[in-house]
Amino acid sequence: MRIRSFGCLPAAVLAIVGFSGAEAAAQEPSSSGHDEVGGVSTAATVPARQEPRLVRIPDPLARRATVSALNSAVARFEEPSCRTILTEFTDGDGRLLADRLASSGNDFDRYVNMLVFYDGTRSRTCDKGAFAFTAPGSRVVLVCAGQLKRVQLSRLDAVQPDYVVTAFIHEILHTLGLGENPPSSSEITRRVRARCSASRTDTLSRRDRKAGEAGRVASRRERSESW
Repeated sequence: MRIRSFGCLPAAVLAIVGFSGAEAAAQEPSSSGHDEVGGVSTAATVPARQEPRLVRIPDPLARRATVSALNSAVARFEEPSCRTILTEFTDGDGRLLADRLASSGNDFDRYVNMLVFYDGTRSRTCDKGAFAFTAPGSRVVLVCAGQLKRVQLSRLDAVQPDYVVTAFIHEILHTLGLGENPPSSSEITRRVRARCSASRTDTLSRRDRKAGEAGRVASRRERSESW
């Protein structure tokens, strides 16, 4: 399936649909010591159940699909080949995304927990086939819940397909400051696929399955707490 990415939008666009950087001022998890290679964290990630993702999407199916996709993205960044993507792109000031991440004092997992994911279904961007979109440097990511639900309903398991996880990694790179044109959206997606595709190794496929299982456990816990 061809990925349609419309991920990098001006900050003004987020403001138009009702979101601002202030809304993303989530509580920042405390940083911990970690080793780095070329500015990229090599620390093992903390299980998602210990530090829940900040997914503010009312629809339960779309919310679980988003959490599952984020868990898979984090699992893929445990592979050195995937982490190198942060050394291939820079922000608007020419700073490596790996350096941007390191300066936050967080590894990739904890950084993802600093981002806030809202339902952006009302946006025209979602009508064009995107899964999510944001602005460079923003901690707010808008998710096209309807698109995710359609994908989830077509599957028999909780593991998100490769193109969905790729789309979320694409957006996370934008939150670190990556702009577009150049590089083009399709070029960003191509490189993410090349470095982080689950089909590259059996290890990544196993980690995706574990991330899917973590999503199912979180879903069961969420239902039990609601009772």
